[in-house]
Amino acid sequence: MSIQSMKEFGRRAMSLAAYGVVLASVLVSCTLPQEDTAVPSAPADETPAKAHTLEITRAPALTIQTPPAVEDGRGFHEAGETDLTERINAARTEAGLPALAVHAGLMGAARLRAMESEKSGCISHTRPDGRAWLTVLETEFPMECLERGEAIAYTAPKQAVHPDADTWYASLTQSPTQEECLLYPDAQSLGVGVYFSCRDGHYTAAAVVLVGTEIPEVRDITGV
Repeated sequence: MSIQSMKEFGRRAMSLAAYGVVLASVLVSCTLPQEDTAVPSAPADETPAKAHTLEITRAPALTIQTPPAVEDGRGFHEAGETDLTERINAARTEAGLPALAVHAGLMGAARLRAMESEKSGCISHTRPDGRAWLTVLETEFPMECLERGEAIAYTAPKQAVHPDADTWYASLTQSPTQEECLLYPDAQSLGVGVYFSCRDGHYTAAAVVLVGTEIPEVRDITGV
């Protein structure tokens, strides 16, 4: 081999050797394990979680019922009398006092006092004819009582509706003396009268409560 041929052979050998190094590095870089950075997907047999939704329900609107208007006329408000009786006994129970029994004689006397008070507009413990209130228990409804008391109230609301028991009780107890009467510890019986008048939407009413102690039962002696 000539010197020229030997030089050419050497240059090719060196080129091949360099190529082999580059190729080897390429192969190594291709076969090195790569870090898996992909996000794993859910298994095929699992159902993806559903998003929770907040359900907002609105409460039904409150219906406020207006009490029915009172028709023209006048008379005793029996429902009001019953409710006020219960309200008074509820107040006594809250105060640790015994409830009062409804007495027929006191009921009649209280109704008469309520009627004459509303008709005359004289809201006082003095009767329209100038006599003291307790004469109603001596003449029209005579009965024996060791102790007796009267509480009276009057109302003329803007609307022609019957006042409820709470309204009546609050009006009756504005006077400390009347509140003491209703909550008298030794009282045993009561009578409640509520009388109203309504004309052309103009409403007025009076409430009278009579309480007493040691009241005998009223007996019917007709025919004796």
